[in-house]
Amino acid sequence: MARLQMNPDAELYVTRERALIARNKVSGATLELSPSVLIVLSQLVGPREPGDVSRDLDVLFGLDPDDVAAALDHLVEHEIVGAESVAQPESGYFSSYGELGIHRLMVADHPRTDAFRRAIEAVVRPDVTVLDIGCGTGILSLFAARAGARHVDAVDNAQILEYARTLAEDNDLGGAITFHGGDIDTLELDRTYDVIVSEWLGHFAVTENMYVPVFAARDRLLAAGGVMIPAAVELWLAPIEEPHLHARTGPGAWSRPVYGFDFSSLATAALRTPIAEPALVPLTAYLAAPAQLVRVDCGVDPIEAFHQPMTVRWEVERAGMLHGFAGHFTCDLGGGVVLDTSSAALATHWQQHYFPSAALALERGDVLDATMQILPMLHGRRTPIITLSYRVSRGLNQIGGGTVRYNATV
Repeated sequence: MARLQMNPDAELYVTRERALIARNKVSGATLELSPSVLIVLSQLVGPREPGDVSRDLDVLFGLDPDDVAAALDHLVEHEIVGAESVAQPESGYFSSYGELGIHRLMVADHPRTDAFRRAIEAVVRPDVTVLDIGCGTGILSLFAARAGARHVDAVDNAQILEYARTLAEDNDLGGAITFHGGDIDTLELDRTYDVIVSEWLGHFAVTENMYVPVFAARDRLLAAGGVMIPAAVELWLAPIEEPHLHARTGPGAWSRPVYGFDFSSLATAALRTPIAEPALVPLTAYLAAPAQLVRVDCGVDPIEAFHQPMTVRWEVERAGMLHGFAGHFTCDLGGGVVLDTSSAALATHWQQHYFPSAALALERGDVLDATMQILPMLHGRRTPIITLSYRVSRGLNQIGGGTVRYNATV
């Protein structure tokens, strides 16, 4: 059998009756899942050989390989899991942006949308040409056209583009904006641009890897002296004490007895395939102030600027239990406008990003050193692999640390 992975068109949800359902959004095929099947799906974030999945689940959780094989067959039959060659991650990515729900979330995010509006109005002048990459509903193009841009070219590879064309006409700006359907990597445009705007930002900025085609388009299409919006992006990280997150999405769920049984060995197993994910992190959770991992100049820096090892150091400011790390990003959008997704700012749909770790008791004055590296996942998937290595020192002694690889399979 070919390697299998989670179908990008599949979604999971819980009904009012608390049934766990998997559904293929394209075909409509649905399947009610037992909670144990989630363990199987957790192994299929990226392409895996079925035999490897069965072996690993036998070793890690004692699941019968025949039961795992039967579950995989059932998931394939209902199109929740697909062969690597059939899964088409890019297609699933763009199809998700063809739905209005995700655009409602982004447009209604006032700190996000208003910050881009203010930056565009500060940067765009009547004599400039503007390129909007991944335009979605076209709202950033509408801002640029209303600000007086000589012309705006708007590009998107999702079906939302038809709505964007209609919205431009509805707002008497259809003549100022030309919409192009297709992939910016291969689309032929016959000019260079004074301003390139793109809301390419995923959770922790880099999730979705959309900076890759945007930076490549910049190198081809930005005129000399041209401006990028965002102009620069900074990634930040801090150690946190957050028992609720640690229990909900980290290894902490297994630290307490389960119906009187000791499940603590699964805490270690959970950190073999951890997922870093968005979460709201309260200011009270921070054990030290966020430290800057990297600042990327979107006008000149290469794609690889996000992929270099990034090192930070903190001195722990208060005693507490280390439960992981919280990441966020800030953007200099241009024109003096800054977009901040930290816990100290107004909440955005990006929230913060939680990186679970093993629990460790820290004292004030402990020194925590960390190195993070972000690499695009193989096989075209949009979620990057993030490796975080950290070391905790108390005086001359190392008291803990480890290396955790997020968003990857065993």
